[in-house]
Amino acid sequence: MIFQGANTIFNVGSLSKRINVEAKITLDGLAKYAVINMFLAGMNPIVIEQISGMKDINLSYCQRQAWEKSKVQLNGYVNSKIRGIDIYDNLGKVWRHNIMELVDFNDFQQNQRLYGGTAGRKMGITYNGKDYLLKFPGNLKEQKMKNINLSYSNSPVCEYIGSKIYGIVGLPVHNTILGTRNNKIVVACEDFLQEGDRLYEFDKIKVTFEPHFLDSNGNETNGVGVDLYEIMMTIQEHPFLQDIPGVKEHFWNMFIMDALIGNTDRNNSNWGIILKKDGLKEIAPVYDNGNCLNSKWDDEKMRIVMNDADKMEAEAYKARRCIFELHGKRVNPYHIVESREYSECLEAVYRLTPQIGNNMNRIQEMIREIPILSEIQKKFFTSIVEYRYEKVLLKCIRK
Repeated sequence: MIFQGANTIFNVGSLSKRINVEAKITLDGLAKYAVINMFLAGMNPIVIEQISGMKDINLSYCQRQAWEKSKVQLNGYVNSKIRGIDIYDNLGKVWRHNIMELVDFNDFQQNQRLYGGTAGRKMGITYNGKDYLLKFPGNLKEQKMKNINLSYSNSPVCEYIGSKIYGIVGLPVHNTILGTRNNKIVVACEDFLQEGDRLYEFDKIKVTFEPHFLDSNGNETNGVGVDLYEIMMTIQEHPFLQDIPGVKEHFWNMFIMDALIGNTDRNNSNWGIILKKDGLKEIAPVYDNGNCLNSKWDDEKMRIVMNDADKMEAEAYKARRCIFELHGKRVNPYHIVESREYSECLEAVYRLTPQIGNNMNRIQEMIREIPILSEIQKKFFTSIVEYRYEKVLLKCIRK
């Protein structure tokens, strides 16, 4: 079997001679071996996918294996060249810091912590003495979604990136660790609840209330309603929230940051208040950020959008909608920002935009250091975040 592309030829028949003859050789194993060597040779992932026919999980597995091999080779080369230099120790620390390691979660057993939510499979584990929620990629084939070519979503890596961006900007967010389990990319989200704490999601708060107001469409409030006016009034009037400072500020911080990362699913169960064991209440750190950065897109769709200025502009902000509504219609969060109609929203723009700009290089470097991302994903993620910052947020504060 011969794979050919990008002026590189891989003959699986000849490659098999280099494999331990005592090992059980399968056609699938030989194909993976060939694809790994394609990645090592620097071939474009899209080209590899086209000529090999390999998809999603298997392709990601080969890319990770190639990364591990190249990392070992590169580390050995660098060590051999700089070991005699006086600053070797300090340089080694910097080098190790810049290489992101994926955690192997295969040997961790499920603990007794249970978690809700409907977005994909999850399980509780204990890692380094702390409880974590392990999130798996959603199976998109089972959902039979239109115009979606991926078998599994990129939600774990998007959860990781979105959460890291929140943290880099300086907002309280749950800690996340990227890793693997059963040949799938997973993200471990640290459980921020202490013994005796209880999380009240906003939908539970919102429905446990007898308001004197209606939403912008004239309807009574309920837990799942996402009318923006109704949410603001609930935050302002609900007795449970009156002794918690900064709830509105927190909401608008999330609104702006979700606009930056393209998170379209900040529903009422994706943020909330922690009731501590001693009776005190505090705002929960930001969590559930996996539905950002077009987590269901494949490389080809990203490439098409990046190569078309109008499509990139539409996807970045002009044609976007978030989960919140006004008068029964979902709103474009960037139009809310540009309108300058909500003073608390405008305050959040002025508060966060300098932080985002000052840390844009850190955000982009964080994305580029993720070894499992393709070059197209890295370019798309970094470009679209910067695009939204420059075309919407920065433009707003310069008016």
